[in-house]
Amino acid sequence: MKRLLSATALAVASTVLAAAPAHADTVSKVNCDGNDGSGLTASQYVAMIASKPCVFVEFDRTAKRATAKGLSRPEPGQGAVTQLALFRRPCGGSWMRVAYAPDADGWFGEQRDVAQTSAAQGSGRVQWYASGKFSTRVNGTIVAKRLKTGVVGAC
Repeated sequence: MKRLLSATALAVASTVLAAAPAHADTVSKVNCDGNDGSGLTASQYVAMIASKPCVFVEFDRTAKRATAKGLSRPEPGQGAVTQLALFRRPCGGSWMRVAYAPDADGWFGEQRDVAQTSAAQGSGRVQWYASGKFSTRVNGTIVAKRLKTGVVGAC
């Protein structure tokens, strides 16, 4: 039993680290089934990411590159990332989808996956957000939910 708990804790920690920003000059936003993680302790945040479908947007200001990540729920068939998109807009401009990954982690895969897509900033100041579609099978019917992150970047 202890070995199973340790393996589960290690899997959750590695998933969270894969979804966390990699650089100090990276800003990010998250939406885990409607929760943005604000006001949570570190352990509550880890538990939230481990139990809910999540979508992240990260912007690395040094590399001038944004990444969208989708994180499925741990149970097979319960919240697979079936679409993942990254949106960008120049200051004062319109939102445009710049990266898209259909069926990002494989339809109802047997494991919890981190799906991702990314795009370069281009010229000028821009803002970013990510959108993920999570699909679940309920009594043979596919039910989908779309999660969007908050906006990163400033004008």
